[in-house]
Amino acid sequence: MSDVNISNDQEVNSRLANNNDQLLLELNDVYSFVRESETTRTISKKTLSDFIAEAISEIKGPTTSGRPSKLERLDKIEKSLNDIVSALS
Repeated sequence: MSDVNISNDQEVNSRLANNNDQLLLELNDVYSFVRESETTRTISKKTLSDFIAEAISEIKGPTTSGRPSKLERLDKIEKSLNDIVSALS
């Protein structure tokens, strides 16, 4: 009789595990749908000129993130390379 109970317990646990996997998949689908909707709304609020202005800002500066602009980073790399060449000469 105890073997039957163990078998039933294993079967119940297996069903619960399968249901949990299905629940997680459905929850992921819902979460993905919500995130995609938010992203679509965010992108649709911006115009082409907004995207162009952001790209120019990333290149020339100042950036909105507080990071150095691409030109500033390139200048720093150029200076580092010149220092290395000078040290090797």
